[in-house]
Amino acid sequence: SRGLGDVYKRQVFKGTNGKEGLVICNYEEYMPITVTVKLDSGQKLTSYRLVDDDKMTDFESCFVIPARSAAVVI
Repeated sequence: SRGLGDVYKRQVFKGTNGKEGLVICNYEEYMPITVTVKLDSGQKLTSYRLVDDDKMTDFESCFVIPARSAAVVI
């Protein structure tokens, strides 16, 4: 069986302004994943952009990353 680490990867980054962001990749071939984001720092992230989108999308608590896609969250 595959571990959750095989399905998605994530990377937190910190900008020069001190704010954090996140990149999440969904490697699942057919299934989307529902993402709930909570940073250890307590900073609230409020928008994301999928790789195929033209603009950022606001979210409250969670959002969906389609299969074989990725998102940047700020």
